[in-house]
Amino acid sequence: MERAARPGDGLTQIPYVSLTEGIIRRERLSLPMRRLCFMLLLAGLLTPAALAAPLAAGDGTLSGAKINGNVTISARGAIWGQIDNGTLTVVDRDPADGPAPLVSGYESKSPSTTNELGAVSTLYSGRDIHFQIGGGAYRVAMHGTGIDFSAVGSGKARFDAWLGPAPGRFAVGDGDWQPVPYLAQTVWFPISSASATTTTTTTP
Repeated sequence: MERAARPGDGLTQIPYVSLTEGIIRRERLSLPMRRLCFMLLLAGLLTPAALAAPLAAGDGTLSGAKINGNVTISARGAIWGQIDNGTLTVVDRDPADGPAPLVSGYESKSPSTTNELGAVSTLYSGRDIHFQIGGGAYRVAMHGTGIDFSAVGSGKARFDAWLGPAPGRFAVGDGDWQPVPYLAQTVWFPISSASATTTTTTTP
């Protein structure tokens, strides 16, 4: 499977939804910031004029590649990704504020539940899970091997890799790729002077 390249490396392989085909597939796009707008255009969520515009004020990007472990993202915006083998929990905090999440490739799906605030939660499991959330407030929890994703908007992510030689990597905005830590770490996107990266030590 093609993986996301380092920002600035030129052509990149990342997932997007092709509504005309009805499945989530991959296309070769360039420039890490503009590629996200292009994916939204292909998904019918942006007009062609929006493609030429910069990201909205306050928006940032977060990418992950080849992650083996746990990733939880709470944000407002859009996210695309896939999991080679594992589970995906999608929480749509407000089903009325954007398109419904799209998920394919899973082997099993739990019945959706709705909490007292109206957020809808669904658990998917299996191999080769692909997903897209096209806008609004969401929370996704990914657990497994071969986790890849690209997100645009604002929010935070919590990473912790499983013990092993290949923890995977992540990048915030146009920054360098960093290895996913083995101790739980929270990062914010976009990066601002008001936000901080925190590391949490867990006791076995």
